[in-house]
Amino acid sequence: MMSMLLAVLSASLLAGVVNALGTGSGFEKYLRYFCALLLTLALLAPLGELKNIDTGWEEVLPEGDSAKTEQVPEQFLRRFESETEKAVLVLLEEEFSLSKKEVGVAAMAEDREGMPVLARLELTLYTVRGAALTGKVARRLEQACGCRVVITEMIRL
Repeated sequence: MMSMLLAVLSASLLAGVVNALGTGSGFEKYLRYFCALLLTLALLAPLGELKNIDTGWEEVLPEGDSAKTEQVPEQFLRRFESETEKAVLVLLEEEFSLSKKEVGVAAMAEDREGMPVLARLELTLYTVRGAALTGKVARRLEQACGCRVVITEMIRL
C-alpha cells in the first residue's frame, strides 16, 4: 500500500513539473498524454509485486502425491446411509404418497477422496400401487440423488 502511494505521489509530482515546463508550447497536448501514461504506469507498477506474494497455499493444498486424503470412518458412512434412507422415504411419501410399509430403502455409500458419496440406492416396492410407479420413482430418485437406482418389486399377495 505504501509503495503504491509513493509511486502515485512521485509520478504526480513529475507529471506536474513536466506539464508546467511545457505549458504554452505546441507540444502541450503530447506532454499531457505522456503525463497520463506515466500516472497509469505508476498505478500499475505496484500491482506487479502481487505475483511475488507468498500466500501460504502450499501448506494448505500440497501438490502431487504428497496430498493424502483421510478416509471417512465406517461409522460416518453408515450414518450417511441411514440419513439418506430417511430422506428418500420422506421424498417418496411427499411426492408419491408411498408409506414406509410400501417401500424398503437401502442406500450404499462409499468413500471418495475423503468424502462420503452415495453410490447406489436400492428400493423394494411391496404394493401394486408402488410397482405401477416404478418408472417415475426411479427417474425422480436418480435426479435427486445422482446415483444408480435399483428397484425390485416384491408384491405381497
